[in-house]
Amino acid sequence: MTRLIHSVEIFQEQQAADISEEQERTNREMIKQQQDADYEESLAADKAKAEIQREEEAKRQAVLEVELQKQREEERLRQEEEDAKKAIQRTVSRSLAVEPPEDATYPISVIRFRVKGGDIINRRFRADDTIQTLLNFLITKGFHTEEYKVLTTYPRRDITQLDESLTLESARLFPQETLILEEK
Repeated sequence: MTRLIHSVEIFQEQQAADISEEQERTNREMIKQQQDADYEESLAADKAKAEIQREEEAKRQAVLEVELQKQREEERLRQEEEDAKKAIQRTVSRSLAVEPPEDATYPISVIRFRVKGGDIINRRFRADDTIQTLLNFLITKGFHTEEYKVLTTYPRRDITQLDESLTLESARLFPQETLILEEK
């Protein structure tokens, strides 16, 4: 009977050890499954993040391409405008009368133009030349009236707003005057 009880005790100890091992194995399996699931979830999140980054990069590239196209178009328009201004300059310079000599027998108006940067341009005109002639001279120097105002010193008047058919003498720009060029 003692042997039988002893055998049952050994069996129960062995059974408890087997149950404990089985629980540890089950716990390890559950932890492994949980780790695998976490890994798969992390992998899916990384893939989603990478896809979002690719989409954002594609959007940025599209925006950059649009901006580049706009810049090219603006540059083309600027170049066309510049070419048109140069063509006007060439045309006007051909039609501009020669500067009168200092010892001319007819009335001469001496005009000083103060331009940006403090530079001064001097030019003689006939007193009966029109304001348009004066403005044409400025165009030949690269100062288009669409971009610049031509102002007298005192009283301050914008010459570009006057009637272009007025003579320099009738516009009180005779015998001499200093005009200031300001960007509009």
